[in-house]
Amino acid sequence: MAGVLDLVYVALALLVAVGGVFTVWWIGRDLDDGIDPTSDLMRALGVSVFLVALAWPLVA
Repeated sequence: MAGVLDLVYVALALLVAVGGVFTVWWIGRDLDDGIDPTSDLMRALGVSVFLVALAWPLVA
């Protein structure tokens, strides 16, 4: 049973990471802040890394 829960936690962590990248990218895409799309992508990746770091204790 513990193995199944570990897989669920890993799946949730990946879902949070992908969702974080997509959400921040989508919000950044709609903002007219004069910043190039590359920085929006870097911001999205930064949020994704932060969310994975938050979810990592659940997996480890």
